[in-house]
Amino acid sequence: MPPQTERLDREALLMLYASDELSGEERAAFDQKLAGDENLRAELDRLREAVGRTSGAIDLLDQRQRPPVSEGVALRRVMRAINQWLLTRVQKRPAARQRLLPIAWWAYPTAAAAAVIVGFLVWSSKQEIGPLPADPQVRANIQLAEADADALADRLESEFDISADARADDAMRRELPGPADTFFMAPAEENAQ
Repeated sequence: MPPQTERLDREALLMLYASDELSGEERAAFDQKLAGDENLRAELDRLREAVGRTSGAIDLLDQRQRPPVSEGVALRRVMRAINQWLLTRVQKRPAARQRLLPIAWWAYPTAAAAAVIVGFLVWSSKQEIGPLPADPQVRANIQLAEADADALADRLESEFDISADARADDAMRRELPGPADTFFMAPAEENAQ
């Protein structure tokens, strides 16, 4: 399985490039990065030098001393150590942006119920409703109320006319001088006879 270079860091890419483990297109993309970055080229040279020294030291050690275990056992131990290192590296990696507001379990059914209610309201607002026939009892009550309102209006109007006449009499009394007032109004004793 080829490595996914977009998820690797700079050091891992350098190691893959130095050990010639990148695919053709990945290698070409990394060559373009090397051409434009002097620091990256210097780092690659240091890495190649370190790998060369390490390989030379291991070859020298292999010539002088035999491994304490067979090659298969050593290979399994190394693979186990690499796998353990990869697991701990993944576990130590910070979590990729945790949710700020975790949604409670009850929010989903509540949102579904709200969506159903809103849908029903929208649907019902689009339905046509024809005119409803009038109830005869209600119609009779409305006619009685209208008749009562008309009678009350007539009564108030007639009382207003009487009070308007009384105000006109008061205004006339104020305008007429004193002797004329006696002409129009008889004293209380004369009225009593």
